[in-house]
Amino acid sequence: MRSKTVYHSHPLAEIYYFHSGTGEYILGDTLFQLKQGDLIIMDGLTRHGPKFNAQGAPFVRTMFQFEPYALRLAEQHVFGIDLLQPFEQLGNYIIHLHGDSKEEFEQMLSRFNRFYGKQDPVNCGRFLMAFYDMLLFIYEKCKHKLTGLYASGARSEKERIVRQVIQFIEHRYMDDLTLDELVKQFHLSKQYLSKLFREVTGMTIMDYIYRRRINQAKILFYMAKEKAVTDVCFQVGFKDVSHFSRKFKLQEGLPPEQYRKTVQGHV
Repeated sequence: MRSKTVYHSHPLAEIYYFHSGTGEYILGDTLFQLKQGDLIIMDGLTRHGPKFNAQGAPFVRTMFQFEPYALRLAEQHVFGIDLLQPFEQLGNYIIHLHGDSKEEFEQMLSRFNRFYGKQDPVNCGRFLMAFYDMLLFIYEKCKHKLTGLYASGARSEKERIVRQVIQFIEHRYMDDLTLDELVKQFHLSKQYLSKLFREVTGMTIMDYIYRRRINQAKILFYMAKEKAVTDVCFQVGFKDVSHFSRKFKLQEGLPPEQYRKTVQGHV
C-alpha cells in the first residue's frame, strides 16, 4: 500500500487485522500505533482508517467488510451464539493477538485465501464456514467485554441515532419508506436527520435504502432461481421496474437481468 491516510465511515461491519509494517490507526478521536497481531472489530460508523508511510517496512493488512443483515439472513445464531453481538454491543474493539492465538487466526486467513474467489458451491460453502469460524473466534476473544452493557469507548450520540435509523430501515426498507416517516419516527427535523445520516455514513438516507434494496435483490437472484426480475423488483420495495434497473446498473455495473443470469450460472 502507498503512503496515505484513509479516514472514512460506513454502515458496514468491519474486521481489520495488522500483519506487519509500520503504521498507525485512527479510530474516532484516538490514534494508536499498530502492532503485529492487532485485530480490530468495528461497526463502521465511527470514522476510522490506517495511517502509514511507504518509506518504512511494507504495510500488510487483511480487511473484511460485510453487511450485518446478510449474516442474519443466513442465521443470526450459531449454536446459540449471536455472532453480531461484539460488533453491535462493543461498537469498536481492539484485540491484541499473540502466541497461539495469533498463529490460529493467521491460519484462518490462510484458509480464506484458499477459497477466495472460487465460484463453485462447495468452495463457496467452505468460505462461508471459514467466516463463521472467524466470527466465533472473535466472539470468544470478546466474551469478557460482552458481560457489560457498553465498551469503555462508547459510541457517540450521533452514531447511536444513525444506528437506530439503520435498524428501523432494516425492518421497513421493502415498504414505501419516506424521509417524512423517518422524521416522525425519530422526532428530528428533516434537515438535521439528513445531515446527520450523511455525516456519519457518507451517503444520503435514500441512497442507503436503494443500496439495501439492491443488495437484497442480489441475494434473491442467487438463492431463488424461479424469481423473475419483476418479482424481485417489487419484493425488495421498488415500485417501477425501469427505476429498479437504473439503480441496479448504477450500483453493480450491469442490468439486473444480466446479473441474474451470471450468478445463477454458478449455482
